[in-house]
Amino acid sequence: MAIQRFDSVVREFLSSRALFDRAFNFLQALEDATCDVCEHVIEVSEKLVAYNREQQESESNYHLNLHQLTKLLKHEYATSENRPHVRKRLLDLIDQMLEQELYGTDDIINAHERD
Repeated sequence: MAIQRFDSVVREFLSSRALFDRAFNFLQALEDATCDVCEHVIEVSEKLVAYNREQQESESNYHLNLHQLTKLLKHEYATSENRPHVRKRLLDLIDQMLEQELYGTDDIINAHERD
């Protein structure tokens, strides 16, 4: 899916309450996208991590969202080696997730550990 064609809709969605109600569907669309979605992955991740801080994981679908989010973050981190500004944002986000002890964060770290 060429998500760039829907950039204005994506921007509206990311700034709406609907993001938190339909994050799973949006994350799936990002996973299936055939274009660079790194900026969207980072933005939705930042919003979901901040939302977790406020909601204290009270919503039942939050763990499903985190599972899907960790897959996206692992991929984006792996492809960010030559983009230091993106890598820094991803590492800051992963640090926040580790501080909150969010489910699945260790998977991101373990996937990129070097011996």
